[in-house]
Amino acid sequence: MVAAVGMRCVALFAAGLAAPVLAADPPGTGPVFVYKLTGSGFADIVFSLRAWPEIPYYVEGASFSTSTVPMTGTSAGRGTAMFMTKAYHGGIAIFDDDAQKFIVETAGFELFAGPLSAPEMMTGEFPMFDRYTEAEYHLSVTLRQVGETPAVPEPASWALMITGIGLTGCALRRRRAAALATG
Repeated sequence: MVAAVGMRCVALFAAGLAAPVLAADPPGTGPVFVYKLTGSGFADIVFSLRAWPEIPYYVEGASFSTSTVPMTGTSAGRGTAMFMTKAYHGGIAIFDDDAQKFIVETAGFELFAGPLSAPEMMTGEFPMFDRYTEAEYHLSVTLRQVGETPAVPEPASWALMITGIGLTGCALRRRRAAALATG
């Protein structure tokens, strides 16, 4: 009985250690931009990028895209964002990496300044429309400073809190089982 309780404690502790790794910030340095695209025909898409993201792919004068980033609204929780220049009607296209298809392609504002190889991202509220159907969308881009505490606890915080409560419960059960065995 004591061994079974101990094994459950180890599994719970391992899950608690893995949770912060799964909820990590995007790679890079600097503040984080949080993008939220809403509209009809798809689930809300939310992802974040560093203020000075690493740009693995760009086509001079046309667009640049990010590396794969954690993203809601995609089939497996990750996708690629492609940002277009004014020459290509601005906007953003969201590609679902696992389903290998575009979820939405918008046109509207150019969401960055500077060269495509080293863009400076912009914040604000941007009305967008679909490139093909002209359906209306809304893009919200906010800047979260590094070290800023969000109003709602992050998933990693919840995981650590639940892990702590679970480990406390395991320790109490272990003491009770040990006392009964020796008593």
